[in-house]
Amino acid sequence: MKKHLLIFFVVLLATIIHFQAWATNGTQAIGTGPISSSMGGTGITNPQSGISAIYLNPAAMTSFDKGTFDFGASFAVISVDGTASTSSGTSRYRAFPLPSIGVIKPLGNDMALGLGVVAVGGMGTDYRNTKLNSMRNLFIMQMDFIPAFAIKFAKMFSVGISFPFSFQVMDFGSSSGQAGADHAFGLGLKLGADVDLKMLSIGAYAKFTLLKPDHEVGFQTSVNTAAAYSSRMKLAPPTELGLGVSTSLLNKSLVLSLNGKYILWSSADGYGNSATFTTSPYGFNWKDQIVILFGVQYKISIVSIRAGYNYGSKVLNDATQSNLLGSFNVRAPATIQHHITFGVGFDVGKNLSLDLGMVYGIKGTYSGTLDASLLGGTQGVAVSSSASNSIIDIAFGLSGKF
Repeated sequence: MKKHLLIFFVVLLATIIHFQAWATNGTQAIGTGPISSSMGGTGITNPQSGISAIYLNPAAMTSFDKGTFDFGASFAVISVDGTASTSSGTSRYRAFPLPSIGVIKPLGNDMALGLGVVAVGGMGTDYRNTKLNSMRNLFIMQMDFIPAFAIKFAKMFSVGISFPFSFQVMDFGSSSGQAGADHAFGLGLKLGADVDLKMLSIGAYAKFTLLKPDHEVGFQTSVNTAAAYSSRMKLAPPTELGLGVSTSLLNKSLVLSLNGKYILWSSADGYGNSATFTTSPYGFNWKDQIVILFGVQYKISIVSIRAGYNYGSKVLNDATQSNLLGSFNVRAPATIQHHITFGVGFDVGKNLSLDLGMVYGIKGTYSGTLDASLLGGTQGVAVSSSASNSIIDIAFGLSGKF
C-alpha cells in the first residue's frame, strides 16, 4: 500500500511539473478542486470540500465530523494573443491538467489534522515559432504540500494553522544557449479562525512567507547581445488576507457564500519589483489585488447544483514601460478579471460523491509599451505592445467520508 501511494505521488508531481498551470487571480487558481471552483473559489468558511478547507482556511477543518478525502483534476484550455510593434502571435500553450488531493482526519470532536497536495497555479506563454518569436516562452508553476492542524473551542470557535511547503519551477525562456530555467523551494505560514453560529459562519485567514523561493536564472536583456545578464530572483508567494461569511438554509439544502481576499502582490519579491535592464532583482511590478468571490449550492436529493462569480482587480501596470516590464506583461498577461462558474455533484453512495465544475474566465486585455531592443531595435526606444487572454477550465473530482 505504501509503495502504491509513493508511486501515485511521484506521478502526480511529474504531471504538475510537466504541464503548466494557468491561473487567473494573478498566478493563483481561483479555487481548489471542482466544488470550490464551481462556487467562485469560495470556502474560507463553511467549506463544501475538505481540500478547500486545507488550502483556504485550516480552522474550517473542524466543520467536518468525519474523515474526508478529495481527489480532483481540472483541464484548462487557454487562449493568449500578444503583439509587439508590428508583430503578433498566439501562444502555443493551450491546455493543462491541474491535479489536487487532500485528506482530513478528525482527532476526537474538537481537533483535526489535514494534508493536501495542491497545484496552486502558475502562468506562461510560448510564442516560439510565431511572428512574436522574440518574446520566446515564459513558465511559472507552483505546487504546495500542505500539512494543517485545527482545534475547536466552546463548540463554535476554531483556530487553525498550516505550513504550505512550496515547490516552484520558473523558466524565462532565454535563448542563445542561456540557462533560463530553475526550480526552488519555499515555506509559508497560514493562520485561520472560524466561528460557527449554526445558520451563519464566519471565517478569516492570514498567510505569510517564511522562506522565499530563490531562483538563479539568466536573462537576455537584448536580442543584440548574446551574453546573459545573470541574476538571482526571489519569487515569493504574496502575503494574503481573507474573510468569508456563509449561511446554510432550508435544512442545509441551500448554501450561500461570500468571500473576499486582499493579495499584496506589490510587496512580494519578484511580483512587486520593477523590471529594468540594469538593476537586479527583476520583477513584474504588479499592484495589490482585491478579489471578491460568491458561490451558491442547492441540493435536491442526490444532486447538488452550484454556481458562482469571481472578480479580481487588475494587477498589471498599464503605464509606459521602456524596459523589461513591457516584455513580462506580454509574456505573462494576467489580464482576466471576471470569472463565471458552474458545477454539479452527484451522490454515488452514502459517503461518496462525484463532482464536475466549469470556470469561464472572460477575456481580458493589456496595452502598453516595451523596449525596441527586445525586438532587435534600438535600446531606449518604446514601441507599442498588447496582450489578451481567456480561459475555460473543466474540473472533476471524487469526494468521500470515512
